[in-house]
Amino acid sequence: MKILAFDISGTYSSIALLNGNEVNAFTQTHERKHRPEWDELFSRINFDSYKDFNTLDALAFAQGPGSYTALRITASFLKPIAVIKNLPLIPVSNLKSLAYEASQWIDSDEAFISVAIEADKNESYCGSFAKSSTNIEATSKESVISMEELCSSKANNSHYFVGSGWPKSIQENSQFLPLAKPGAESVAALAKNELETGSSFDPELANNFLGLFYAALMALFCGLAQVYSRQLKDLNVSLTNAFTGLFGFTILLIVSFFIEGALITNIKSININTWILIFYQ
Repeated sequence: MKILAFDISGTYSSIALLNGNEVNAFTQTHERKHRPEWDELFSRINFDSYKDFNTLDALAFAQGPGSYTALRITASFLKPIAVIKNLPLIPVSNLKSLAYEASQWIDSDEAFISVAIEADKNESYCGSFAKSSTNIEATSKESVISMEELCSSKANNSHYFVGSGWPKSIQENSQFLPLAKPGAESVAALAKNELETGSSFDPELANNFLGLFYAALMALFCGLAQVYSRQLKDLNVSLTNAFTGLFGFTILLIVSFFIEGALITNIKSININTWILIFYQ
């Protein structure tokens, strides 16, 4: 099994090529606006982007939480390749990936691992995972937790901490694992496990004509709305845009309910920062 994996963040770029049980990986730290080019990353693991994509079984990438810009760039780069080459595109949680890396530093077969990645000065992205002799699984839903709440976390002999989002009191704890760092090697290992167990995310990117039809239909009606709205000269522009957004949002909710399902669950999972961004837009 051959998997090409990426973990691109604001401050580091990591690539790994898993071939059977062998992994060739490279990670480079950098400033936010100085990410290496894709060809430079490929050359670091001796991957020929002109012909080696044909030898792959899957593509994988770290899906966050983390830098939205880095995630968008990575997904936008990999999705067309997955479509053209008809490859599964497997997203892996950054928190789970870091928990997997931490598990490699733990000798015991069973342990609990808490992961925290810095979100801002006062909050962190957090997740809890359980290590077994065969796998690593989430024990709680990923969430954003304040630094004040993280300070109350307690450790024991089978509970470990990893990540950049912990307060100083936890980082000085003997159960903190400072050498466990994020990287594409862990992303590739988890993607391999998902492929082998049949639980990988495959959005059926190839031949997705229904999605293309809906996208074209959306563009058509958006264009028509812009043309005909010019005839409404007596209406305030802000009022017109407000009603357009309101009706569009309502229709989107209805269509999403019938096509995607789990609408209420998805709405409940949206945090306050995302709601503020939606209303601002």
